[in-house]
Amino acid sequence: MYKLVSLIGLILFPFQAIAGAWGVGAFDNDTALDWVSELSDSDNPLVLFKSAIDAPSIGGYIDADICSNAIAASEIVAIVFNASSGEYSKVILKLAKSLKPQLSKEAVPRAEKAVAICSGESGSELKQLWNESKEWSAYVGGLQHRLKSALNK
Repeated sequence: MYKLVSLIGLILFPFQAIAGAWGVGAFDNDTALDWVSELSDSDNPLVLFKSAIDAPSIGGYIDADICSNAIAASEIVAIVFNASSGEYSKVILKLAKSLKPQLSKEAVPRAEKAVAICSGESGSELKQLWNESKEWSAYVGGLQHRLKSALNK
């Protein structure tokens, strides 16, 4: 009976299939919020930030948590370079403000690369988890567009 109820739940509520996620945005999951908290508490947030944004570039199969953090870092790049998508929590805005003096424009292509890898067809667990979601694809496409426009500002 439990398996039948779970299967029906997955069909009716597909986003709940991704544990710890309640939306498609960069900060709509537990992994990214844990990373934001760690970054906020760090004595050297730039090191953690760079590690997160560059992690997908290592190649091979990329874990969903790595991509969640990389997409969150990429969204922070968009905020820093005035290409944000809307409202964010005070914690995220404070974090972006603290990183702004330390980030050069070279962070933008690094963010673009991270998002491209994490939303690519092969090797991204996060892409596989969100494969059927048009909303996630639209969010990621919007983030890529905003990052491209950040270089022109």
